[in-house]
Amino acid sequence: MHRNLYLAPHKDAPNVTSCPSCGEHQNQLHLITCSHIRQDFWDPIIKIMKDMGFPGFTHTAAFLAVGRLSDTHVVGKNQSGILFIAWRCLYAELVRGRVENVQPDLKAAYKRTIMMNISRLKYYGEEWLKWVRKNTHTQATNPTSPSATNRKG
Repeated sequence: MHRNLYLAPHKDAPNVTSCPSCGEHQNQLHLITCSHIRQDFWDPIIKIMKDMGFPGFTHTAAFLAVGRLSDTHVVGKNQSGILFIAWRCLYAELVRGRVENVQPDLKAAYKRTIMMNISRLKYYGEEWLKWVRKNTHTQATNPTSPSATNRKG
């Protein structure tokens, strides 16, 4: 979905599409390759995914752009979710910077990415806890998603 990001020009200069961090022409590939964005946003995301034990990748731009780990493997559901939220937070911060005519705070975008992932993990854990409590002392087996069971019953 992030491949369809609309990179609008700056508010006060509609013909200017330069990166607010480095001044180069901004496009979707630049959001991955810009050294400022990489240092303050993508590198910490990559580090935390490595620390969590997710598989590594062979080409950084292909990994961040389309979730490619190698020529034959792509990211799994969990790693894909982290990347999706990261793109969403980065884009939101870039838009906020344009709208408010200020420098985007990439570290704030990173923190927001982490907080959104934590909130989703907590919600998912609470759903499983509800399912376990509801099905204690029954013959119910683990569903693939506790939300699917809750919707049925």
